[in-house]
Amino acid sequence: MARADRAPTSHDGCMTDRGRHWDDAYRNKGSEGVSWYQPEPVVSVELIGLLDISPSTAMVDIGGGTSYLLDRLIESGRSD
Repeated sequence: MARADRAPTSHDGCMTDRGRHWDDAYRNKGSEGVSWYQPEPVVSVELIGLLDISPSTAMVDIGGGTSYLLDRLIESGRSD
């Protein structure tokens, strides 16, 4: 039996229960129907702007789901 905080694993290449859950969530609710979705990542873009770092400084968008953060950073002149 799998623990609640861990996705059941598969050794034969089959999708896990957690994978099925998120596929179903996006299929049934779409990007706008999930709780963390923001049409515009205003706060994140503002906070990154406050860092006063070079537009070529590498960044990683760690998160899940649909996000427009990357699009907004590229539009603002960031390149990496």
